[in-house]
Amino acid sequence: SHPRFGAVAPGADERLALAARRALTRPPGELEMSSSFTLEGGARFRCFATALGANGEPTGAVAVLVDTERLFAKLNFLASDPGLRLLFLGPHGTPASSSDERLAALAAAEPASASSPGLAALMGHLKAHERGTMWIGETEVVQLGLGDAEVLAAFAPIAINGREQWALATLTSTSALRAAERALIARLAMAAAAMTLLLIAFVAFVVVSARRAAVARERL
Repeated sequence: SHPRFGAVAPGADERLALAARRALTRPPGELEMSSSFTLEGGARFRCFATALGANGEPTGAVAVLVDTERLFAKLNFLASDPGLRLLFLGPHGTPASSSDERLAALAAAEPASASSPGLAALMGHLKAHERGTMWIGETEVVQLGLGDAEVLAAFAPIAINGREQWALATLTSTSALRAAERALIARLAMAAAAMTLLLIAFVAFVVVSARRAAVARERL
């Protein structure tokens, strides 16, 4: 413990020691990260550790306990968008706390390729630390609350110390684009109808004026 930060929650010392031992099996400077876990108080943590050494041989290790909820809090602004879902996988393939709850539950359950081919393919890309984009059909994403439109999924790995241990995916619904498209089409249709009425009125005015002019000439 540290006098400034107070006592470490029960169970943290054992996890820190385990992370330090694992770090000693890696070359000095390479980062070891534990899976996410909860300590007393409900906050989620991870242990980060690295070996120290000389001449390429580890002579010791240092490990720190990190509150990952605060660490990844900046990702919450993405999750606040109603038309977007965020999935952030840690180094052990477990969803981080900043992930969308429904999407995290699907990732943990490993969706079947038969019933959810798009979501299953997305999970495969994330676990393989691949980068790219793909479309997922509307029938698969209804359960995520993204409406009844196709979803564009963008995914990419996040490398730490040259190792791709994290993966991030965003799912963006096209329902907002479809709504905007429908609104634009409706406005164009209203404009076209207005123009048609104006043309009809103009033609009627021309016809009536021509008839009046003809009658006036006959009277003369």
